[in-house]
Amino acid sequence: MPESSRLKFLEFFTAQIRNANTRRSYAKVAVEFLSWCELRGALSLGPIRR
Repeated sequence: MPESSRLKFLEFFTAQIRNANTRRSYAKVAVEFLSWCELRGALSLGPIRR
């Protein structure tokens, strides 16, 4: 992941979400989703569509 993407991801979870419980829940779901993607061979989020 490019450094700018890492920074944006980190800033979103640390600066934009003020409630610690919400931040923890969002982070948990994000990690689960990224793990799901990795298990299926998706190495980039670019091609993923709704």
